[in-house]
Amino acid sequence: MDTKWVSAPAAVRFSAARGVAHIRLAAPDSGNALNRALLSGLMEALREAESTSSIRVEVLEAEGPEFCRGLDLNEVLAETCTLDLQTARLFLRCLRQIRSSARPVLARVEGPVTGGGLGLVAACDLVLARREAVFLLPEAILGLLPALIAPFLLRRIAPARLQYLALSTRAFRAVTALSYGLVDEVVDGSMEEAERSQLKRLRRSAPVALAECKR
Repeated sequence: MDTKWVSAPAAVRFSAARGVAHIRLAAPDSGNALNRALLSGLMEALREAESTSSIRVEVLEAEGPEFCRGLDLNEVLAETCTLDLQTARLFLRCLRQIRSSARPVLARVEGPVTGGGLGLVAACDLVLARREAVFLLPEAILGLLPALIAPFLLRRIAPARLQYLALSTRAFRAVTALSYGLVDEVVDGSMEEAERSQLKRLRRSAPVALAECKR
């Protein structure tokens, strides 16, 4: 049976139908910035998907023009000018939950991705991105390091390339992200059609085999 609900802080929306869980970042006014409310909702949605036996695939998507603006610096740096450890640990738990899921997790990227948002993308198993999507690691400009997300980025990006992106703080588009390994497919036409095509193949695959591929 299909289920639909909105997390308590209304920062993440969850729906499930025909074996697919859609987890949507739903704070477009903040660019889906990663604060405690959004991360708590994301963790809740990821756990719900993992605990529902009928779920075969998880799709991570976002509302609004931005996929994710990264950590909400207004919250995590507001009082002490140092990274809030509670938020950092919650973010890390979300990334690990995505990686440890037995189900494939597909990221649907249709807008800019900044800072910690690249960690969310890199943690996913399959990444579809619109050609216009822009990626950026600006931490050095802010006096920070992309330390939390680096292990997940290194799953996809060569160390020398990641160092270049962190040092240069240059924005790059989806085609470049594809060449780096961060994106798996660049979508020119309908994102819905590209997603359906990928989900169709995943549904035809044996869940045990997919879980073993991830492991």
